Amino acid sequence: MSVLEFISLGIALGTDSFSVSVGIGLNPLRWTTIVKLALLFSLTQVILFTGGGQIHAIMDWLLAWAANWSGTGLNSTLTADLVSVLATVFSLIGAAVLAGMGINMLWGALRRRSSTTTPVYYSGWLGLLALAFSVSIDALTAGIGVGMLTHINYWMGALILSLVIGGMALVGLLLGRQIHRWIGSGAEIVGGVLLIALAIHFFLACGLLA
Repeated sequence: MSVLEFISLGIALGTDSFSVSVGIGLNPLRWTTIVKLALLFSLTQVILFTGGGQIHAIMDWLLAWAANWSGTGLNSTLTADLVSVLATVFSLIGAAVLAGMGINMLWGALRRRSSTTTPVYYSGWLGLLALAFSVSIDALTAGIGVGMLTHINYWMGALILSLVIGGMALVGLLLGRQIHRWIGSGAEIVGGVLLIALAIHFFLACGLLA
């Protein structure tokens, strides 16, 4: 794969991270938190992409060994089924985290309007880590799929993807931060609604609310 193809793949994989980053950025966040979140989204995408490549290599070896042992031809259906199950599980986790964050933002914004209580703006690093993996699960599928199509330099791909996806997450967080400056505390309500809408989108992607 060429550099341009990796950049295009990074843009495609980074769309979910960008959308979620805008919603999170609508909270009043510090610069250090913004940078850490952008790095978190970037690293999880890279880990899952390279992990997908390794899963493909391992499954190829196992299928070849099983085919030789049984004397029958096997295909990559098992790999596809495994990826499908993982995608569903992580999507459900991500949807739950997004819904919780959205409800928390709405509740905090409404409480702050009626009192001086300081809301909790997001669900903590464990929740954000689960969220980052959930919006990055497509990278696992992409890593497996790309490995099926061609032999690639995964380290070069990981570097390019980390820069592209990290940049998109950073832009999303900064965009949300700027919107918060423009419309003030109302941005938290907008962010809460956006995150809940994204949660519904993930549930629909799993076919649970269809």
